[in-house]
Amino acid sequence: MTLICYSLIAGSRTHACILRCGHPIRTAAIASSTAKEPSTSVVITNVPEKVEKIGFFKKLVYRFKGIPLKDESHAPISFMRDIGKQFVPPPLPELPKDFKEYPERDLVNYPYPVQRMYPPKLRLLIVPDKFMSAFHKYTGTSGPYVFFTMLYAFLHSKGLFEIAHDRIKIVVLLFYYYIFSRAFDYRLDKYIYERRKQLEKDYLDIVDNNFKEVRYAQKESKAEKEAYLAMKEYYPTIFKETLALQLEATYRKNVERLATEMQHRLDYLQETVSVKRSFAHSYMLKWIIDSVMAEILSDKENIKERYMENCIEQLKLLSPQG
Repeated sequence: MTLICYSLIAGSRTHACILRCGHPIRTAAIASSTAKEPSTSVVITNVPEKVEKIGFFKKLVYRFKGIPLKDESHAPISFMRDIGKQFVPPPLPELPKDFKEYPERDLVNYPYPVQRMYPPKLRLLIVPDKFMSAFHKYTGTSGPYVFFTMLYAFLHSKGLFEIAHDRIKIVVLLFYYYIFSRAFDYRLDKYIYERRKQLEKDYLDIVDNNFKEVRYAQKESKAEKEAYLAMKEYYPTIFKETLALQLEATYRKNVERLATEMQHRLDYLQETVSVKRSFAHSYMLKWIIDSVMAEILSDKENIKERYMENCIEQLKLLSPQG
């Protein structure tokens, strides 16, 4: 924009048009003005680098192979990264040559089995190589394949294995089996091996803990035995003193029980006498009151008037005192 304004001020519209058209591509040229000024030229270039384009299928191949792209800092994790790998566990320790589980075992004809380093070789994904190699002596290397082809032709001619549209499922299943077996066999074998080692370690830990408990019990038993031997000669005296203490404790308990029972008996007798005395007193008092009331009510020998006159006289005597 600065160059455009400068050209307009200089009076050259042609130069301004050239600059306006050349601005998007970052190039500009300024010629000499009409005033015969010295020629000046300015060139600005910014050419982008040539970037290699990666197509969809190429990216897919890179993903399957685990190859990072240009703008990735690390390789991607592919589920097919373990294709072609074979998990080989560490070899087991060899048995001594003179080891025998039982003395009568025949190690020459019946040796101990040895774990194979690799699984047996297969043909056609499921057929053992030993079965296929048995044909080589009579038919050559192509014999087993011809055998399976003829077997299929025979079954097809008898109508036992006809060609139909759904037979393609077998090919698809075999393809999936091949892909997944090649992709996951390594991880599956590794997981099973590590899991088996962990289970074995747990089992050995249980055995070790049992041995520790047995050793601890043996140690405690030995300590108790030593303590028994150290106190063995004092046991008769200890038994006598213990028996005497038990007898004394029983005697004191019986004396305490006797004292308690005697106290209960005395309390009972005292309460009985008190109740009898109280009952006799209340009965006597009631009998006297009832007898007096009966005589007053019957007015025997004019006792009622005399009783009333006596009461009035006593009240008269008491009134001045009040």
